[in-house]
Amino acid sequence: MAQKFEPVGCSGRRAAPERRRVCPPDVAGDYQSKRLTMLCRIIGWAALLVVTMVSLVPGDLRPHLFPSGQLEHFVAYGLAGFVIGLGCRRRSILLAIGVLLPLYAAALEFAQVWSPRRDPKRFDIAAGTLGCLLSVASLHLLRRT
Repeated sequence: MAQKFEPVGCSGRRAAPERRRVCPPDVAGDYQSKRLTMLCRIIGWAALLVVTMVSLVPGDLRPHLFPSGQLEHFVAYGLAGFVIGLGCRRRSILLAIGVLLPLYAAALEFAQVWSPRRDPKRFDIAAGTLGCLLSVASLHLLRRT
C-alpha cells in the first residue's frame, strides 16, 4: 500500500493546504460604487458650500435663478440633500442629514441679519426644510425598493 505524502512545515506540523484565492465577480463593481459614492459626497458638500456662500453675500450680489426665493431655497436644499444622501450608505446618516440640513438652513437664514441688504424669512426656512426633507424621504423610498 502506498503511503500518502503529506507536506510538513518547518515546525513539524502539517502545512495548511493551498487555497486558491478567487476574487468575487463584483469587485470591479464595488470599486466603481465606492468611487461614485465618494464623488456624490464631494459634489454634495461643494453644493452646500455654494449654498452657504450665496446665502451670506449681500442681496444685490446674489444670483437669482428662479422667480421666487422660496423656490430657490427648495431646489438648492433639495438638490444638496439628495446628492449628499446619495453619498451615504447607512440610514442613520441619511436621517442625520434630514435633521441637520434644515437646522443648517435655519442657521444660514438667521446669519443673514449681519449681511447687508439681506433679511431672514420664515418662509425661506420652511422652503429649504421642505426641499431637504422631500429629498431625504425620496432617497429612503428609493433604497427600500
